[in-house]
Amino acid sequence: MNPELERSPVFNNNLISVTEKAAGRMGELLTMLTQRQRDAVDPKTAQRFVLQCVLAMFAEDRKLLPADLFIGMVRE
Repeated sequence: MNPELERSPVFNNNLISVTEKAAGRMGELLTMLTQRQRDAVDPKTAQRFVLQCVLAMFAEDRKLLPADLFIGMVRE
């Protein structure tokens, strides 16, 4: 086999660690929503909400939404 094809890709950024961190935080959000003592959210509703958040963050990163529109709303 060609040795060039066996090399692992090298990225000059921290995209993987950022993605893992974001995925972990979204998982925490899902758990928090479904396990609240008061006003727990239905798991399917919570899952849909978290997926919509991920989509909004992706759209913001890809400049399909104005910069900081979603994140700014979350911070407020």
